[in-house]
Amino acid sequence: CRGRVNPSLNYAQIAERAEGYSGSDLVLVCKEAAMRPLRRLLMLADEAGSLASGVMPDAVSEEDFDAAFATTKSTVRTHSNRYTEWEQEFGSA
Repeated sequence: CRGRVNPSLNYAQIAERAEGYSGSDLVLVCKEAAMRPLRRLLMLADEAGSLASGVMPDAVSEEDFDAAFATTKSTVRTHSNRYTEWEQEFGSA
């Protein structure tokens, strides 16, 4: 996840939560987490009717990752039962 990230972000906890996620799943999690501060800024701009010059989105926080993990499910976990059934029926390749 590139860009502004809260320095107190607990990377070890994020890594634990990422267990069972594929690389492409993690890209989606990071993109979703990165978009949340921008969405908050855009909502403020909508409410105010404009956005002051030089205003930047907040840093990506732990809460942003919490929400991103809640909305981005692991495709590995989703499909693991299908792979297990295939292996039981046809054997491993």
